[in-house]
Amino acid sequence: MKTNIKKSLDINLDGFDTFRKNFKKLFKANNSYDLADVFPDYFVQDNTDFNSLEEMIARSGLPIQTMADIDKNEQAWENFILKYCDYVSWQDLLNTAIEIMRRNELDKHNQEHMREHAKPNSTIKSDGSDILDRPV
Repeated sequence: MKTNIKKSLDINLDGFDTFRKNFKKLFKANNSYDLADVFPDYFVQDNTDFNSLEEMIARSGLPIQTMADIDKNEQAWENFILKYCDYVSWQDLLNTAIEIMRRNELDKHNQEHMREHAKPNSTIKSDGSDILDRPV
């Protein structure tokens, strides 16, 4: 017995091109970020023995203001990280910080996108979903 099944797939790509363009901007093509962008206070507090990046750098005693400065003092910085952080290496700490920063940037972008395309008379909850405003 042969059955003829007609399949249709409707895909709504409204806004996809805008998202793609914004996504490229979001993750800067040259991946250049300030240390303060990569290591905000909350990250430093949660993952090191310090309250801020400034405090961490001052405690290291190393002349660090940029990633290039870290590269110049690589072994001393690595030893410092191993002593005062919960990571197995400087690279591990850096990779985690960048991953969290990018995830936060993407979340922020997604929330902005949801607000732009929210249904009239609705609000966006903190988890990104929308709920209708209804009188109680």
